[in-house]
Amino acid sequence: MSFQRLTQEMSPLADPGKADGVEFTLGTCANCKQHLMHCWVVAAASEGYEIVENSFAEKLCTTSDHQSRKELLADWWNSLGSQEPASEL
Repeated sequence: MSFQRLTQEMSPLADPGKADGVEFTLGTCANCKQHLMHCWVVAAASEGYEIVENSFAEKLCTTSDHQSRKELLADWWNSLGSQEPASEL
């Protein structure tokens, strides 16, 4: 995977925010164009990338309320089953 950060021109939510101590940045794999989420756990000084389903990326982009978006991110992160990003580049 080769993470390519989305720009504000590509998506209004290139930086969807943070939740549960994790900061998120939405991007794509430069090779296969799959949506990826850069996850950075500040307290653990850990970072990595998770594959994001297109439906979730679209849901993030259509959720304009900050608190609702934060809850979506927290629920997604907690559903991964670990508190560490899965893959590092």
